[in-house]
Amino acid sequence: MMSTMQMTLGSTGTRRREVARAVPRLLLAWGIIFAVVFAVGEALTGPLKGSVGVRDNQVERWFAEHRSGSLTTVADDLSLLGETTTVLVLGPVLMVVVWLWRRELRSVAFLAVALLGELAGYLVVVSLVSRPRPPVAILDPGLDPTHSYPSGHVAVAVAMYGGLAVLIWIFCGPRWRWLSATLVVLPLLVAVARLYLGAHHPSDVLASLVYMAVWLAVAAAVLLTDAPGRSYRH
Repeated sequence: MMSTMQMTLGSTGTRRREVARAVPRLLLAWGIIFAVVFAVGEALTGPLKGSVGVRDNQVERWFAEHRSGSLTTVADDLSLLGETTTVLVLGPVLMVVVWLWRRELRSVAFLAVALLGELAGYLVVVSLVSRPRPPVAILDPGLDPTHSYPSGHVAVAVAMYGGLAVLIWIFCGPRWRWLSATLVVLPLLVAVARLYLGAHHPSDVLASLVYMAVWLAVAAAVLLTDAPGRSYRH
């Protein structure tokens, strides 16, 4: 009885030490990543406006010229994958599913950190960087006209579906890694949908894809290294 209690206390103490080490590392990485995202946004609205900005507009005009009723319906449906309502509903559901699957907190914490880090970073950057939407008809009504950079829909899609893909890749082994690849495609489809709808410039969605991929990698390295049940099979 005493031995079991000692093991439980030891395990609890170990988890607390792991959290104590993880939090400052994650905060430092988050600060660096979103400082870079902010700097890129300032460059896109400043010195790169006449070069990257012009090419961005050309791409958006191409999408606008190739719109059709059926494609617009598909784009609207794909865009829903990164909607705030979708995240608020599906995010907690996925965390419960991950808990029932893994029965350990680090995997759930990884998904939560991915989503919360994305949300906090997006709100900070979008409030500091004022970039107008593309000069085409925007098919997603109600958007703030100066909140083009970065793409929140794309960033959320990477955090949610990409985060789940990371967990499957790490813990399920080779036979399930096709599912990881399938999930990774979803943020790319959301990115194309947002471009098609005229909601963002190509550099907006590219920035979101890159910075969220980096954030996921950092969160996985901090929280999932040596996690119980990690698969090392190739």
